[in-house]
Amino acid sequence: MPRTPFVAVTLTEAITHRRSIRSYSPEPIGDASVRVLLDAAVQAPTAMHAEPWVFAPHSSVTPTSRKSRS
Repeated sequence: MPRTPFVAVTLTEAITHRRSIRSYSPEPIGDASVRVLLDAAVQAPTAMHAEPWVFAPHSSVTPTSRKSRS
């Protein structure tokens, strides 16, 4: 599995330089990249090690606002 480059930043840099993405590229994301992102996501700490993750990766071009639950 290809490794992504590690970029070290301080906590302050990570907080102050974050950004929200409002438009997306039409280019598909490869399965290997999705797997790397999911592997990283499950490493996030949770309260009392509850691990309440639910991931639903999809390759549909339907806007995600139509897929969200009420």
